[in-house]
Amino acid sequence: MVSPKDGSESISVASAFGANEWLVDELYEQYLKDKNAVDPAWWDFFADYTPGESNGAADQASAAPAPAPAAQPAPAPAAQPAPAA
Repeated sequence: MVSPKDGSESISVASAFGANEWLVDELYEQYLKDKNAVDPAWWDFFADYTPGESNGAADQASAAPAPAPAAQPAPAPAAQPAPAA
C-alpha cells in the first residue's frame, strides 16, 4: 500500500490520487469531524491538506463536458419540376 506521504509534497492531489481524489476528500471530511475515525497514517497528511489543491483547469475540463454544437437544420429539398403528362 502506498503511504499518503510518499513522494514530493509539491505533487498535486489529482496527480497523486487520480480518480480516487474524491475518496481523499471524504476521508478529510471524516478527519475534520473526528480524526480518530481516520487511520493515523493519514493524520500528518491531513494536518496541512487543503482540498482543491489540484489543477482547477483539469478538474473543470473533466467535470463538465463541452456543450455539443447546435444542430443545423437539414437543407430543404430543391424544388423539382413536375413531370410532363
